[in-house]
Parts: sequence; structure tokens; C-alpha cells
Amino acid sequence: MSRPHRARRRSTATLARRRQLEAEQPLGIEYHVMDAVNARDLGAFDVVTATYLLHYAPSLAIVREMCASLHAALSPGGRLVSICMSPDIELADPGYYRRYGFELISRGREGDKVTLKAAWPGVELSIDAYHWTRPSYEAALRGAGFRDIVWHAPRISPEGIASLGADHWADYLRRPHAEVVSCAR
Repeated sequence: MSRPHRARRRSTATLARRRQLEAEQPLGIEYHVMDAVNARDLGAFDVVTATYLLHYAPSLAIVREMCASLHAALSPGGRLVSICMSPDIELADPGYYRRYGFELISRGREGDKVTLKAAWPGVELSIDAYHWTRPSYEAALRGAGFRDIVWHAPRISPEGIASLGADHWADYLRRPHAEVVSCAR
């Protein structure tokens, strides 16, 4: 018998759609809305994913709380896989990522707010997050009990290269806006 899967979502519209899909085609997934620092309340899992989560913490104390909660939600030997704003993100030039559809505005220091704005005509989108360094992320993860911390740089699919060419992606790959970090409990 397999254990149920659980997912935590912040968006109520996304949550409602996911619940509808689960009702139509059951996969055994439960969806919950909660603060990430309470993820430990869901039980223990072999794998926990944290998609665009850690950089929303407005302080290192909250990054540490989130990491502790994610650690508590893992079974011994389990893995955390998280995509987060890259610690090496280009913040000195707001237009650096414009060709990829967005701009980033920030003073560029650790803990500063970073505002992502869509760079498409007619699209109004603005998202605020916070910039944390690699040592700060890693200290929070280690402090929560994680080990074997590995950062994974993004790769462009063969279709993306075929469609737009390798040169199009060169600047992005030099300073990606996001990276995946994985670690073990």
C-alpha cells in the first residue's frame, strides 16, 4: 500500500484546480494551504519539493524555520529538492534578463527585496522575493540537519537550443535567475 502524497500550495485558485483534477483522476494527492514553517505537520516523506519557496522568506530566521520544517517533513534518508532564486543572480543590471521575459529590481545586497517584473507588452506582473547568499542558504540547511547539499545549474533543453540558438541562452546560463538545490536528511 502506498502512502498518500501531499502538496502545499499558497494560491487558492491553483489549489482549487488541483483538487478538481484529483477528484476527476485520483492520484492519491492531498492538497493543503499552510505556512511553510508548518510543513512538519503533514508527516514524513521520502522526497519533499520546495518550488520557489525559500527566497520568499523576509529574514534569515524564517529561512532557517522553513528549512527546519522541511527537514522534519522528511523520513530519515529522505531528500529535499528545492528550486530557488540563484544566489548568483545578476542584480546590478535590472535589464539583464529582459530577453528572457522579465526584469529584476534590487539593491543587490543580502536580505534585500528583489522585485521581478514581467517584460512583456501588456502583461502586468510583479513578484517580490528576497536575495540570500549561497553560504546563508547552506548554513540554514545544515543547521536544520541536512547533509550532502548540491546545487544544480539549469540546463537548456535541446528544443530550446534548436528554437532560439545557444547564443540566446548564454547570458542566462552565466547568471541564471534560479537554481535547484538538493540535500539529504
